[in-house]
Amino acid sequence: ITLESERGKGFYPLMLNHICKWYAANNFNRCIIYTEKGNIASIKGIVRAGFIKTSRMTSLRLAEKIIYFSNKKYD
Repeated sequence: ITLESERGKGFYPLMLNHICKWYAANNFNRCIIYTEKGNIASIKGIVRAGFIKTSRMTSLRLAEKIIYFSNKKYD
């Protein structure tokens, strides 16, 4: 959770870019992130960081166990 006084300053996209650069420097070729579809603030930060939507994942949890999972790819 970001303090109200610090929101909108671009810290989240900056942090995501920093993390992805670290992974790239350590021979990883992909950086993947997930968020809830209703988490608008996170989605905005993720988009500002340069991520693009490639698929939609759906899962159903019951008693901390995933009992349903699907992954729809976008063209």
